[in-house]
Amino acid sequence: MVNLRIRLYDGALVEVQGLRGPLRAVQCPHDPTHFEISGFLYDAGGRAALPRTRAPKILMVYSMGCQLLKTA
Repeated sequence: MVNLRIRLYDGALVEVQGLRGPLRAVQCPHDPTHFEISGFLYDAGGRAALPRTRAPKILMVYSMGCQLLKTA
């Protein structure tokens, strides 16, 4: 079994557990190592950026060539 690691980048489209997506990751202007996705903060590895925060799990990051065309 291959274990692929998540790597966030500014503008990444991601699927988050329990949230309707895809959602866009936005790099925080004050701390470039953190990303905001639907009100939750994550580090570049897709983990909750703040200790003891119950941020939903990131299930996948779409490839860099993907573009969001329309949301329902």
